[in-house]
Amino acid sequence: MDYSSFPYTHPNLFTEILLCTDVRTILNSRAVCQSWRNWFLKNSIWKKFLALIHSKVLQTDWSSDQDEDQYKKLTHYRIKRLLHGAFFKNADLSELDCLSLSVKIEKCFRQLQQNFIPKASADTYRYITKLPTELNEEKDIKSIGPISLFIRIKVDHPLVVRIVTEILNKYLTSIIVDKAEKDNQKLQIFVMRAMATGQNWVFRYFHADQDPEFANAEIYASEEEAIKASRKSEITEDKPNHPASANNTKHSELATEHSEDRKEAIPEQGVKRKIPDEEEESAKRQRVEDAEDHVEEHESIYSTWKTTNPNFPTILELLDIDHPVVEEALVSRFHIDKILVVPRLEEFILHQEKYTDLVQGGLEIIGRDQDGNVSKIDPEKDFFVTDSAVVGYIDNIITFEVAKNQLIFWGGDDVRNRWKEFSNQLEQAEDCTQEKNNVKKGLPMFCSNPTTSDSSLNSVESIAAVLVSRGITITKR
Repeated sequence: MDYSSFPYTHPNLFTEILLCTDVRTILNSRAVCQSWRNWFLKNSIWKKFLALIHSKVLQTDWSSDQDEDQYKKLTHYRIKRLLHGAFFKNADLSELDCLSLSVKIEKCFRQLQQNFIPKASADTYRYITKLPTELNEEKDIKSIGPISLFIRIKVDHPLVVRIVTEILNKYLTSIIVDKAEKDNQKLQIFVMRAMATGQNWVFRYFHADQDPEFANAEIYASEEEAIKASRKSEITEDKPNHPASANNTKHSELATEHSEDRKEAIPEQGVKRKIPDEEEESAKRQRVEDAEDHVEEHESIYSTWKTTNPNFPTILELLDIDHPVVEEALVSRFHIDKILVVPRLEEFILHQEKYTDLVQGGLEIIGRDQDGNVSKIDPEKDFFVTDSAVVGYIDNIITFEVAKNQLIFWGGDDVRNRWKEFSNQLEQAEDCTQEKNNVKKGLPMFCSNPTTSDSSLNSVESIAAVLVSRGITITKR
């Protein structure tokens, strides 16, 4: 057998081999060479692969009555939410949709093996399993939750987890319900009873066309249609009101187009056409190949996403979100796509000249301040720099009963190195934490000024002396 032109000579064999592997192997196979890369562009593999994953989900035994297998039950519910409706409208699924679903479902199985699953109360699990029946979810989902089950953090660092957790907080344990069902009396009774147990609820429209705010909005099928409509409106606004002038303009445009068509149709006399040589032909082919590569970079389903800022990530870029409804709810409520995470917030405040690219319109910054609290600022509005001082306003994120152990690491590669300055600040934060832990070993310490440390207060006697000077008497028992 001749494998010199593989996989083009044996496409069926190559497809069968790929379907016996996993997502990572298929993606790595695409990167073998340019020939294999072109084969993936011209052939559909992910619809077949998703069908195999679906059959694997159906064949897996999810039944279990043991409490320690709660992770298994939650993973089964999570996968069913992701697949619900996908095969009902299988004809509408694109290769990109199938690739995305395949990656997410395989990730669910991997995180189950690694026990990277947030815990949920027995009441919450009972609610999420009963809601599909209460809402009659035959064709499409109308509920999803808890939110923490469908999001993961992509940086394994306690400071990052703390910052993002304090922003999202009670949303992590919330269940999202389609707002279009708000008049459903059964749902109202169901929610009221569940709220008595402390369950949080979020109501969002699962489909944009159901939202009254978008009722009168113009919807376009592609970016090209939106651009054409925008240009058409600009031309309409620029047209003169006088009908005669408008007609003259129209006739002049038609005449210009007609004359240009004639110029293109009738070749110039006395001009000899040059026969292209081999060099010109090869250069032309190279330009076509370069154009195809350029199109692939921007339109391929394998294209990589771009970062908002080269130095620091947004909260959205730090999260791995499974479902678009969950992402839309978090973006609309907390604007996580417009908040940059700067671990050492005081470093930015005192040295803003080093981070001029962060001061962008509409972007806020969140991080840990010098007192150890999670704070948020808007550098464009909240700060004024003078020659002698930096004057500004810091919004402290005050949270009560923070949802613990709800934001879990995603189990993949840590993405902190995508932002060099962000990675450096995390390393500095780790060094500061180690120094504080070394100092705090032994007896408790008292600090009269939260921004500075007093090394003289390192014994019970020194602390007692400070308290007596403030009028506080300590009685030993």
